[in-house]
Amino acid sequence: MFVREVMTHEVITVTPNTSFEDLVDLLVSYEISGVPVVNEVGEIIGVVSEKDILLKLFPEQEEFYSDTSRYLNYNRIEEEVGDMRKYVAKDFMSQGVIWVHPGDHILKACALLLVHKVRRLPVLEDKHVVGIVTTRGIYGKFLKHVTTPNTEEINSPKYSSLKKPLNPLN
Repeated sequence: MFVREVMTHEVITVTPNTSFEDLVDLLVSYEISGVPVVNEVGEIIGVVSEKDILLKLFPEQEEFYSDTSRYLNYNRIEEEVGDMRKYVAKDFMSQGVIWVHPGDHILKACALLLVHKVRRLPVLEDKHVVGIVTTRGIYGKFLKHVTTPNTEEINSPKYSSLKKPLNPLN
């Protein structure tokens, strides 16, 4: 099975100057956890995820432990979220995008998702986003595909009991 068979073709993208409010609105409205960032000619230049946004609010582990009281002050954190309105997508985006091609085997996408600990991979052709593959898409399509028996298997003795109607009264 190939990436083109499991990818979502309609991809929501943002530009580097998409406002924080618009970015959050897209993530919430479309119930997605990240979006590719594209330049003026539609080439991918980064990705913004919920994790990228949260990392703006919360520090790396070392910084957190150097002043835990600062990060346990929830009122301050809530105020800082309000201050984030001044940011745009390029302030959050991760560069060095991990991506796949529509013709790549889906197991390559699975490996990249696991190794890089990401939940989505843009699907690119000539630096342009043509789709996106997510962990949800893989579970919903690829794993269902590999666990569903084919016609030859269904006709085998292994599945013969599935052909008989079940009667709970017998």
